[in-house]
Amino acid sequence: MNTLTSILGSFGRKSSSRTTASSTGPNLSQELVDKVIHVSLDLSDVRTIKKVFSKVIKIPGVYSVARDGDCQITVTGTMDPETLHNKLRTYRPMIQKVVLTKKHDSDEYDDREKSKKGKEKFVLDDEFLPREDEFLPKEDTYSEMLSPTSNWEPSEDDVDSGDEVAREMAQERECILVFSCYDNLDVDETSFIEAISKELHKREVTPLTYNLLGREKLDKEMLYRSRVGIMILSNCYVSSRQSLDHLVAVMEHWKKTDLVIIPIYFKVTLSDICGLKGRFEAAFLQLQRSLQEDRVQKWKAAVTEIVSIGGLEWTKGSQFMLAEEVVRNASLRLSLKNSTNVAEILALLNHSQSLDAEIVGLWGMAGIGKTSIAREIFEILAPHYDLCYFLQDFHLMSQMKGLTQLRDDFLSKVCGEEKLSIGACDTKLSFMKSRFHNIKVLVVLDDVSNARDAEAVVGGFGWFSHGHRIIVTSRRKQVLVQCKVKEPYQIQRLRQLESFRLCKQYLNGEGDVISELISCSSGIPLALKVLGSSVSKQHINYKMEHLQSLRKNPPTQIQEAFRRSFDGLDENEKNIFLDLACFFRGENKDHVVQILDACGFFTYLGICDLIDESLISLLDNRIEMPIPFQDIGRFVVREEDEDPCERSRLWDFSDITDVLINNSGTDAIEGIFLDASNLTCELSPTVFGKMYNLRLLKFYCSASENECKLNLPQGLDTLPDELRLLHWENYPLKILPGKFNPENLVEINMPYSDMEKLWEGKKNLEKLKILKLSHSKKLTDILVLSEAVNLEHIDLEGCTSLVDVSTSIPRCGKLVSLNMKDCSHLRSLPAMVDFTSLKLNLSGCSELKEIQELHQT
Repeated sequence: MNTLTSILGSFGRKSSSRTTASSTGPNLSQELVDKVIHVSLDLSDVRTIKKVFSKVIKIPGVYSVARDGDCQITVTGTMDPETLHNKLRTYRPMIQKVVLTKKHDSDEYDDREKSKKGKEKFVLDDEFLPREDEFLPKEDTYSEMLSPTSNWEPSEDDVDSGDEVAREMAQERECILVFSCYDNLDVDETSFIEAISKELHKREVTPLTYNLLGREKLDKEMLYRSRVGIMILSNCYVSSRQSLDHLVAVMEHWKKTDLVIIPIYFKVTLSDICGLKGRFEAAFLQLQRSLQEDRVQKWKAAVTEIVSIGGLEWTKGSQFMLAEEVVRNASLRLSLKNSTNVAEILALLNHSQSLDAEIVGLWGMAGIGKTSIAREIFEILAPHYDLCYFLQDFHLMSQMKGLTQLRDDFLSKVCGEEKLSIGACDTKLSFMKSRFHNIKVLVVLDDVSNARDAEAVVGGFGWFSHGHRIIVTSRRKQVLVQCKVKEPYQIQRLRQLESFRLCKQYLNGEGDVISELISCSSGIPLALKVLGSSVSKQHINYKMEHLQSLRKNPPTQIQEAFRRSFDGLDENEKNIFLDLACFFRGENKDHVVQILDACGFFTYLGICDLIDESLISLLDNRIEMPIPFQDIGRFVVREEDEDPCERSRLWDFSDITDVLINNSGTDAIEGIFLDASNLTCELSPTVFGKMYNLRLLKFYCSASENECKLNLPQGLDTLPDELRLLHWENYPLKILPGKFNPENLVEINMPYSDMEKLWEGKKNLEKLKILKLSHSKKLTDILVLSEAVNLEHIDLEGCTSLVDVSTSIPRCGKLVSLNMKDCSHLRSLPAMVDFTSLKLNLSGCSELKEIQELHQT
């Protein structure tokens, strides 16, 4: 197969007839190398052009690159097609079609003559600058390209495997451009820039340092390669007209693209630049006399724009600490730029074709990054609107200032009038509509907890019309629905690679600590930042231990982010959340509902509310709760009392063993879940005597099924009558306590027990729905089950001593499953009704001789 055919085949696209015709004949590859050729690339979207362009212009033999359409470029030159193939192979999924054709001799001669004149191989012209309408992706493929399932984005495996192209692409997407304008004799600024570059390298980010002083042209290729720009502003800017021209160009690029700029004010103050004072004022007055007014006005406008962004001020001797802070800020912004959430929201906004005002809703759990993402979206969209307003921390500000003051602030900002105060009656729709009818308005209301409050502040959502856009963020999806958001977007947690990149801002080289930090932050940016920052300050030998201590005592910033959501719950929801956090994370939702309903909770409604509050989620019908939320829930329980025996829920090994061994249990305890793997200890017969309110008891073995032994050498007097769940693996006694009244029990789960029978005599088992006694090899009698008329599941697998259960299994129509597998001595089964819905397992019942007549209802 010749080179050209290899190229076309490698891109996985069907070649045109023209290409196919030109790919025949001997030694074609060498012929193409010797002749000038066109390579026409049809790309997936506008942004792909920038990525492919930056790679193509570096290929030896390329004369020029021309843009033929919105998503098509043509490369001309004597480049080797095989080299082109290798350089572009990472970009294959973005390339829709490839056409290679030989150029006419006359064109070839013209190109060679041009090259002899000493011109640059390629000069980026304005054709490659994005138009104003290119700030958002144009094709559906853009959101797919940045989705978690993308097949083109280089993974860590690609980079680690030594794939040079993948590594180059990853580095290009991780570039931070450092703009400066300084004299090399300025030691302070030189060392400051060196410190920034060093910090960026430590975080595995490529720094592109660019001194504007003395440059006639701005390197636009370098500008396009960067997602974040650190702009160091000093007095030197006013000493060079070219520097000011470059500043204008950079700000124009900033307005047209999603470049993030972080200004640093070096040996100048923000007020000096903002008011054009000191050396800035004198320089501008001198320039104004010698140059055209419009050019000077562009400079002033650029300076005003960059000052509006804010930034950090340098002070004498602070360059190294400031460099670390600047780089961390820039790296976090870069991480946010690469966020899947941002890309998907931009795609969602771009595809909207509503003729009405667009109200976009973002919802998600505390600490997920709603504010940061909304701010990022705001900064991207703001240059395209006439009036922009970002109200951060709406919930907090409404409590601090009141709705009336917030409304007045909002109207003052959007109307451009200071201290505008109007009555509620004046905020009617007609006033708002007439005032903003022909004006494009962008409004962001961040962290809204009450839809009516939001409407009160902005004068209702009815006055917004076509060309207006409102972005509302909230922890609750229902709030967004009440704000008339049609399709609320749920902010997703960080993917593994995104968490890794963010984690690397704080830790380097400590693999185990990084893995644990990523795991216990559960993809929540706030948790990762706060925990990572705290752990990074510790000695390397104590970082893991410190991280574990932070899980028991979460930092204040994490507590504050969570407590508002928790404090807003009612008592039913609080109890359900604490039970989930302490005991049922990862459990099947239906099973949890069954147990907690028996505790008197409205569990299904409570779970729905917790999902709406973004505190939990469901995955394959299992309760999903981020580890930081679980840690906070458990912290809430620890705060109940310093003494574990006075807390409502116990799950910690040391706390539980202290309570059990010391026989110090009280009526405060409602639940105990103990992983007793490889634990051997002796318990008092009155160990549960004072735990009158114990409703959930679980002794289990996570390491192995039959190696935990909680011995009761003197027997067990009783169990609490409030028990709903009795889960005790390897129960050591022959029978359950006779004084125990199981009338509230919903589930008995006691595998590998030494029991021979459940109880003596009859018991009220009306509420019992689940019985699991698997592998209890001494069990011979289950007659008491005849009273359990609501039983749904029975598991007696491996109970090899059972012989006859014909009078033990309840005769009812509610039984869903009966597992008698490997009951090797079982001889008969009872008659059962409604057998068509029964899942029956009798494999291994080698001595089974009789199944009584089955009656179908």
